[in-house]
Amino acid sequence: PVRPAEDADIQRVHAAGLVQRLASQAAAGGGYCDPDTHVGPRSVHAARMAAGAAVAGARAVWRGDVDRAYALTRPPGHHAMKVVHGSRGFCNINIEAVMIEHIREHFGRKRVAIVDTDCHHGDGTQDLYWHDPDTLYISVHQDGRTLYPGSGFIDEQGGPNAIGKTVNIPLPPETSDEGFLYVLEKVILPVLDE
Repeated sequence: PVRPAEDADIQRVHAAGLVQRLASQAAAGGGYCDPDTHVGPRSVHAARMAAGAAVAGARAVWRGDVDRAYALTRPPGHHAMKVVHGSRGFCNINIEAVMIEHIREHFGRKRVAIVDTDCHHGDGTQDLYWHDPDTLYISVHQDGRTLYPGSGFIDEQGGPNAIGKTVNIPLPPETSDEGFLYVLEKVILPVLDE
């Protein structure tokens, strides 16, 4: 069963005013947070439910109810940043970060790895965990020189206390399945093993 993510879970990730700003904008009939990100009357509920689905899946795994979980949700979340005006790139709430911080808060897990396979670089998730030595963020995406958000370059490797905890793998447009599998087998899985 899925319920909306709670304010406490969201505020572990985002600035305190983010949800209130989105709710006010939705109540006023909606509008744009940035050129790509629209808020409509049900946007806040949809984002809360998406984050809540990820949290419910994680809780079910950690409790041993299921071996694995997958939250197939919209809207996505990996472009949403910490700041009050952090909604961008179709993302209002960073769903994966809400889930991770819920796990840390309720299950005592500190170290975590994120593997982001979206075509677009998850600049919001990278920003949230840039200085976190306990979070490994791996993003495989289309090269940022040719696609939104224009980030995710190979030299972006983490902040001073977390160098090497951000691994960006920008791929050329139209990389084949074979190319993606090569990256998975030769880079992503070895980094996770290490």
